[in-house]
Amino acid sequence: MNLYNFLKNIKLANQLRILTLQVIISLLFLNTQISFSQNKINWEGTYVGVDLGIAKGKDHGYEDDGSQYLNKNNLQGAIYGFHLGYNFPLDNLIGKKGFIFSPLVEYKKGRKLESPITPQLENGEPTEENCKYCLKSTFIDSYSLLGKFGYLLNEYTQINIVAGLTDIRMKRNIHDESYSIVEDSVTDKIRRVPTYGLGYESIINNNLSFVTDFRYLKSKTKQSSSDYDDEFYNYRQTSVTAGINYRF
Repeated sequence: MNLYNFLKNIKLANQLRILTLQVIISLLFLNTQISFSQNKINWEGTYVGVDLGIAKGKDHGYEDDGSQYLNKNNLQGAIYGFHLGYNFPLDNLIGKKGFIFSPLVEYKKGRKLESPITPQLENGEPTEENCKYCLKSTFIDSYSLLGKFGYLLNEYTQINIVAGLTDIRMKRNIHDESYSIVEDSVTDKIRRVPTYGLGYESIINNNLSFVTDFRYLKSKTKQSSSDYDDEFYNYRQTSVTAGINYRF
């Protein structure tokens, strides 16, 4: 066998492998489509899910309920959690197909979702030489009760908006001049924080679906749980997560 025929056989073998792979992918896709057509997707019912993503927060401290900044802490880190909901189709209620309402409970936990140790501000500028009231903010976790309104773009894809309330636990470590945590560091509970969001869900099979969500929350200015009576804080956070839902 000469070199030309040898190379020609290699080329034919590679083409055969590519053709075989294309046939396998086509058969898998066809099998998926047949499975979907034989088992119509049912969005109604209970679902649970897990998710993971990133979050950014702003924890601002004020003096005398907003008259002057004490601290401006920027948080960044990972966030993960789980959720539970129930899909109610609204076809019969509103007379149009494709609309879904879901009461939704979410739990989120931060993973190194925290700020650096930030010096106290004086006239809007950091007081680097004095860390008596330096602050480090850490997002611990949150619980949300939400209402989700979804619309089916097709049988396999849903977009949605959410709104509701969230309870947050924040840890605020106050540091002294040597950057050591002092005794009056506190864990603040921020209750009933307005929460809004957008979401996307795409069916994988009859039980599983891929989800991605955006959330935004912002608390009103409230007094801290620390021993300092004139300290007030508000907190805002944005997050983007992706995960998997399982429908029962």
